[in-house]
Amino acid sequence: MKNPQVMIVKAALLFVTIFLGVSVSKAQEWNSMISTSSNIVWQDESGKDFKISDLQNKNLVITMIYTTCKKTCPMLTMGKMHKIEEALVSKNKSAEFLLITFDPTEDTVLELAKFKKKLIREKTAIHPDQWHILRGSEKDTHEFATKIGLGDYWKMDDHVQHGFKITYVDQENSRIRTLSYNNKVVSSLFE
Repeated sequence: MKNPQVMIVKAALLFVTIFLGVSVSKAQEWNSMISTSSNIVWQDESGKDFKISDLQNKNLVITMIYTTCKKTCPMLTMGKMHKIEEALVSKNKSAEFLLITFDPTEDTVLELAKFKKKLIREKTAIHPDQWHILRGSEKDTHEFATKIGLGDYWKMDDHVQHGFKITYVDQENSRIRTLSYNNKVVSSLFE
């Protein structure tokens, strides 16, 4: 049986993470995070190895998801990701979209591939070749989530409780902006 006091504290932390967000505003923090995470080898939706450090000099849009969620998270997150891509396209910019699963146990390569096909079928991804659905080990996933401010997640029954944040990093690593759950203006990532 789970300790109800621990569950209340975790729920409060989730609330704060979702509604207040945590802003990453310094390029040094990002560069440090990338350099310490550069040895993480993710697996993409096709089963190929993938390193975030290979995307130097590219704009990045990063969020964490889990593809088997039956709640509203995927719809809300993908809706914002689509709006971000539309905004970038309207400014003649492009980005690599990194969607990293919170739940590498359930989100197998097959599940990631199904999710990517769904993004293409529903026209969520304007340029699907720039969208990467990634999974890693439990340890690497938690380490990365913690470094980007989403480390307070946990599995409850068949659902992963997690925060919401989308991070935009420009190609020079000089502009780093975060979009939290309650921020509806995606253009704030680029201003």
